[in-house]
Amino acid sequence: MEGHIAADLYGEALQQSSIESFSTSAADHTLNDAQDNGSDDWCDEDGSSREWESERIRNQFVTVGYREGLMAGQEASAQDGFNIGFKQSVSAGYYLGIVRGVTSAMNCLPDELKKRLVETEEKRRKLKQLHESVHSLSTSDALKLFHEEQTRTSAIHNENPNPDCTQISDEGVLKNYYKELQSFIIETPAIEVRLDMMKQ
Repeated sequence: MEGHIAADLYGEALQQSSIESFSTSAADHTLNDAQDNGSDDWCDEDGSSREWESERIRNQFVTVGYREGLMAGQEASAQDGFNIGFKQSVSAGYYLGIVRGVTSAMNCLPDELKKRLVETEEKRRKLKQLHESVHSLSTSDALKLFHEEQTRTSAIHNENPNPDCTQISDEGVLKNYYKELQSFIIETPAIEVRLDMMKQ
């Protein structure tokens, strides 16, 4: 991976350097020929060659520094975006995980134990439906739903900076799964689950 990044960063500079070193060696060869011929022009060519070489090296370092600065800026920007996204999505992911975990645990219980914990057939059917709907939702689907909810909420806040409760009454599918589980647990005192761990 590091070799690939180094090749991307310095590949052009090294390629340019090899081409220019070839042209420099050709210039040196021409300079030697001029010396052999007894010409006095070789002194001037040597001075301009040094200036040219100095300018070339300076340009290479500027190019490399510019690229490294761009890479560092991109990494910092990506990290900022990740931090913001993580803060926005961690609670939604946590709540979805709670719903999946509790419904999976209940689904694995033997029927006799389910009947003792959940009294009515209607409640058991609702719990099974919740389990199936949560587990039919893939991670990428959950991510899409979360993004749609965030976009919708952001659009509402942009239209009206102080929206009333009626505008944000529907909190989205992911939050509704959690609320459904929460109401089920409140109605079923035999099941004890701590749902308030994320609340500070």
